[in-house]
Amino acid sequence: MVPEPRKQAAKGQRQIYRENKETIFFYSCVIAAANVIYVAATRLFFWEEFSFKFQMIFVVTSVIYLASFLLMKRMAKSRFSALDGGLVDAGTDLNMSSGMAE
Repeated sequence: MVPEPRKQAAKGQRQIYRENKETIFFYSCVIAAANVIYVAATRLFFWEEFSFKFQMIFVVTSVIYLASFLLMKRMAKSRFSALDGGLVDAGTDLNMSSGMAE
């Protein structure tokens, strides 16, 4: 006899809220680290080749980083109750596999 597949347990709104905050913090650190490493390596090793073209490419990629980060942050925006300040909606679950955030 084949066992019936179990339904995956649903996550609560508070857990989604907490995990979304952690995910947003993680990606902000990744973005900052990537930019700092790039600028530091360029200044130390490739300063002579760091022309206006490469500076513009850096600016464009930084804007793309920022736009994707702000979109993800907006997707995870939470709503709180006006009466008691309780969590009403945790926003989109950023950690859901095959979900909207991917």
